Amino acid sequence: MFRWSLTTGLIGLLYWQMKLASSLSNGAPVSARADLIPRHSGVQPQPFPIPYTIDFKRNLDANVQTFTVVILGPDYKGLLLEALMPNSNIALGKWQTPPPNTKYLKCSGNEQDAITHSNTQIKNNSTTYSWIPPSPMPP
Repeated sequence: MFRWSLTTGLIGLLYWQMKLASSLSNGAPVSARADLIPRHSGVQPQPFPIPYTIDFKRNLDANVQTFTVVILGPDYKGLLLEALMPNSNIALGKWQTPPPNTKYLKCSGNEQDAITHSNTQIKNNSTTYSWIPPSPMPP
């Protein structure tokens, strides 16, 4: 049986792929998953060092375990947030109801695979996302 630990959570975080950019007004297309490079006119990938970090906290409920995810850094308009299996394009877990100005993006056959922006309204450190890991977690 798989046991969650802080190490497991940190390892899982390494597999998160995200791209923050000035954005398409109605969200990233599924094709953006291939390389996470923005495809809209006048938008360049973020420079290095990337000005964002992902903060996550494990929440324990009697029935389900979730992680609260916050993107720390400058305000942003667009994103593609997804948890992936190591060395694959298979989405891992699912996202709970997206916060305002964001929506689900179906990528691997699950309606709740990923979250993207739904408009160009500013998102910031107060925008929180909630991710549910699979149970049991794959090796």
